Amino acid sequence: MQPINYVEVAHQLDCADSVLPSVVVNDGSLTTQQECADWIKSKLPELEAKLAESGAILFRGFPVDSAETFDEFCSGDVPSGWVNNSSDTDDDCYSNYHDCVGVCDGDAAIQTYWNDNDGDGLGGETFDEFCSADVPSGWVNNSSDIDDDCYSNYLDCSGVCDGDAILDNCDVCDNDPANDCPFDCEGVAGGSAIIDDCGICSYGTTGHMPNSDMDDCDVCFGNNEADEGCGCFTGPPIDYWYDLDNDGLGSCTVADGNCLPCEEDSFCESFCVWGIPSDNWADNTDDEDDSCYSNYHDCAGVCNGFSQVNTYYDDSDGDSLGAGIGQEFCSAEVPSGWVLNSDDDDDSCYSNYHDCMGICDGSDIVIIYFFDNDGDGLGSETFDEFCSGDVPSGWVNNSSDADDDCYSNYHDCAGVCDGDAVVQAYWNDNDGDGLGAGTFDNFCSGDVPSGWVLNSDDEDDNCLSNYYDCSGVCDGDAAMQTYWNDGDGDGLGDGPGQEFCSADIPSGWVNNSSDIDDECVSNLVDGCGVCDGPGVEADGCCSNVPADCSGSCGGSVALDECSNCGGDCAVDTDGFVTCSTTEDNANNLTVADICGTCGGNGPVEGYDCDGVMLGFKDNLIPDKFALNQNYPNPFNPTTTIEIAVSEFSMVNVNIYDIQGRLIDTIISDAMQPGYHRLQWNAKGVASGMYILEMRVIHLGSQQLLYKDLRKMLLMR
Repeated sequence: MQPINYVEVAHQLDCADSVLPSVVVNDGSLTTQQECADWIKSKLPELEAKLAESGAILFRGFPVDSAETFDEFCSGDVPSGWVNNSSDTDDDCYSNYHDCVGVCDGDAAIQTYWNDNDGDGLGGETFDEFCSADVPSGWVNNSSDIDDDCYSNYLDCSGVCDGDAILDNCDVCDNDPANDCPFDCEGVAGGSAIIDDCGICSYGTTGHMPNSDMDDCDVCFGNNEADEGCGCFTGPPIDYWYDLDNDGLGSCTVADGNCLPCEEDSFCESFCVWGIPSDNWADNTDDEDDSCYSNYHDCAGVCNGFSQVNTYYDDSDGDSLGAGIGQEFCSAEVPSGWVLNSDDDDDSCYSNYHDCMGICDGSDIVIIYFFDNDGDGLGSETFDEFCSGDVPSGWVNNSSDADDDCYSNYHDCAGVCDGDAVVQAYWNDNDGDGLGAGTFDNFCSGDVPSGWVLNSDDEDDNCLSNYYDCSGVCDGDAAMQTYWNDGDGDGLGDGPGQEFCSADIPSGWVNNSSDIDDECVSNLVDGCGVCDGPGVEADGCCSNVPADCSGSCGGSVALDECSNCGGDCAVDTDGFVTCSTTEDNANNLTVADICGTCGGNGPVEGYDCDGVMLGFKDNLIPDKFALNQNYPNPFNPTTTIEIAVSEFSMVNVNIYDIQGRLIDTIISDAMQPGYHRLQWNAKGVASGMYILEMRVIHLGSQQLLYKDLRKMLLMR
């Protein structure tokens, strides 16, 4: 088996004691993929050592004639631990996943946190996002705080933190139980229900009208109906007596409705025995004097007189106020010096006025006095009544003291007697760096809430260090650096450098300027200036300056339609080709085929003369979905893609690299049934193998109707 043949080519880079890349040439003994695979396996240790030394190996002259054989060849020559991509963001982390603090497979995550202003472990309304491993002080992962200025989180009904106000039975919020609503007989607070004359809870919310259980005679739960003559009565017959003076008191007997006159001038009539008759009749014989309407005689014996027996008291000092033991006299016969009252406190004092010290006509009076606890001459809220002539020590006649425990009566903003706390402006310190910003408020220096400071010096109150890198990350390590454009995607830059933030590098820019040729991925240009070119071909010409049909490098002599070098075949108006030969210059008439080709056999079955699938030209509707192989393939840089759509549906045609990354979307839209031709321009895309994918989705059910793949080879 052939040895490893290392050769030197132009544009190899010196790298220490090695070159980049190492070039291996097939001497012609390896003609099949299997021979190549066996050879690579037998030489694998040496090839891996050379790869580690030089960094890259370029294989020349090996039987690789298609994308498929290229894949097979590469799969047999890949050293252990090497892959065909550079997509790893951290090659020390297998999952390639880092949490928000950069730990591989860490569990720290960006979460929403709420500011806990009062430090009770419950967040308020203000929120922000932080990494769970780096949460600033004063932020919690809940928003359960009812009031973030109240540590206990208890507010009474008036909204006062730790207040004692409650809602009473009538929904009145205060701390005075004396004004609570009473319950009515229905049990309703402040209700209007009452107990009626029949003992039933009525009115209010009961739906029961008061006394609705009485009958017509006002009997509870009775069944009487008022008659039209005698009114309501349910007892036995009543006796009536004549009432001369119509005072309701009678004197003559009338039994069972039979009138018995008791005087010569008296008379009687028949009455309804179920009620009291009209005037001059009564149901009693109680009249002492039937000539006295009122039947009342005063103590002097006068009918309807005004004299009466009263208790009178002796008035020794003549001030109309009596005193001592009372005696009864008829008002018409009261002795001189006696009065109807016993109001004289001192019957030796004419004015009957005694001051609070008990002195007749004295000047001392009862006044409200206030307790002076601190002895500053100013009273508190505590009060009592004392006689002005007998005021206890420590009581004054004013309530002007703001604090009866503070002699100076001065309190600072924190309520401390003779304290030095003052009201000042404070700024919110959101990130806890001791620097405030933005929102400010006035607080007493003796009672400043957590998170507020005396300055407004913070440039950014969401960053503790107040430092941001070029990407705007607090305490980030991104910095401005010089980058170079990598036009061919080989990881080597070229041209003038530009500065970008290391966290926000545009695609196609790298941090080196090592590219020898930024149009050549391998950075290897042959003697003809062709990237990865073979140099001079067998015809003696460079691949980029091919020989014409006469063998002249870069010549312009071409084959005519009859394959004659430098010939002058021409098509006449009837579609025939006139051909001439270079041997005898005799004109030979040769019939062209239907495609106009001199001596041709016509189009390939299923395709027209332009090589286009039949159906695209006549717009036939296909009976199934189809994705045809692109043409040309390999291509540079444009290729044609033909698809067949059998029903109206959503069609997606995408281009992927061999790592499965989306490179381009040709179409993503609803398409009508028919044959469709698409084109892809791979300008700016690196050479290599690409995957063409077609997906068809049903517009209604979103079901996948069709999927197919094709390999595409871009060669520059």
